[in-house]
Amino acid sequence: MNTTKGIASMADWRTDLHLLAIHVLSAAGFGHSHDFSRGLQEVPQGKTKSFSGALNFLLMNILPVLIFGNMKLPEFLTWAKCREIHGAIKDFGEYMAESVAYTRATTQSGGGGRQADIASALIEADEAAKREDKLSGKSFGKGKPNFLSDEELYGNLYAFNIAGFDTTAGSLSYAMPLLALNEDVQKWVVEELDAVFGTNSPVQSDYETNFPKLTRCLAVMHETIRLWGPLPEIARVPAGEGQSLRVGDKELFITKDMQVSTNFYGIHADPRWWGPASLEWKPERWVTKDSDTRLESINCPADGATFLGWSAGPRICPGKKFSQVEFVATIATLLHKFRLKPLVMQELGMMDEGDAREALKKTVAASQFMLTTKMIAPENAGVVLVPR
Repeated sequence: MNTTKGIASMADWRTDLHLLAIHVLSAAGFGHSHDFSRGLQEVPQGKTKSFSGALNFLLMNILPVLIFGNMKLPEFLTWAKCREIHGAIKDFGEYMAESVAYTRATTQSGGGGRQADIASALIEADEAAKREDKLSGKSFGKGKPNFLSDEELYGNLYAFNIAGFDTTAGSLSYAMPLLALNEDVQKWVVEELDAVFGTNSPVQSDYETNFPKLTRCLAVMHETIRLWGPLPEIARVPAGEGQSLRVGDKELFITKDMQVSTNFYGIHADPRWWGPASLEWKPERWVTKDSDTRLESINCPADGATFLGWSAGPRICPGKKFSQVEFVATIATLLHKFRLKPLVMQELGMMDEGDAREALKKTVAASQFMLTTKMIAPENAGVVLVPR
């Protein structure tokens, strides 16, 4: 993390983890890979921001973008922030148009697209739908088309990035202090990493071979989301004229347009499902070991809808596996080389690690929902990386 002046507050961690998420989305979503430290500064001619820089700005300023993005005023009447918003929207739109045009051209020419990124996969599927519609006659105005317009493509790609940005980065920003406060959990995870990788770096590992073995890393993610998930609740409305809903031994009828909200935090902290230690962060609760093979796997402690980290049912988060791979890769890479400790910030009156631990506990506990769950004052405590 940013330790240039010996400071690695949770605010620094959050900034760097957001930067990490941007780079992952840029590479996996659009095939744009950049140097981690300088990538956001590389601005092509004719643009005001780099691809990752424009994406980062739009995602970090979601509310201002929604409020002022469509505002049409003469440039001399708009303030600097509004002009920056319009510039970032224009740049990102051009980047997406260029990406879509390039992938579409290579797909149509038989080149198979650019590479294995989400934008390429979506565009290639869209081109396949166009070809099917042409053969069936839909392209001549017979029936609703099965392919997306360019505007719909851009909207889907942007929605993917919004959904995958602050959620995973936010979960990681809670996992780091929780690991620092629980050295026994760190040792437990490191045992797994040493068994899987030995002295080899996880960065060079094979996904298909090693990801299924990182059960304990994934358990850290599940338990962090259980207590500090990005969303406290989710609302649904019934389709059609209404829907029956069974609650215990009662049958309730939910009328059309009536909103039903599911309290994630309440379910995730309920001792009926999670036991008397339901409010304690214990990743080991997720791991079960096969008595014959001795292999470990993730297991929900109770049957039924007791965990909704990625929602459930037909509308479960489509980015579930993507977020798991990003989270596990980050944890594995860090803990294979470092251990995490509470940072003694003497400028804030901390005299020893005991003070740092208490400050870190209070900082994590003092959280609120702001688009996603965030610590109110992350600058009041920190976590430091110590080589193993």
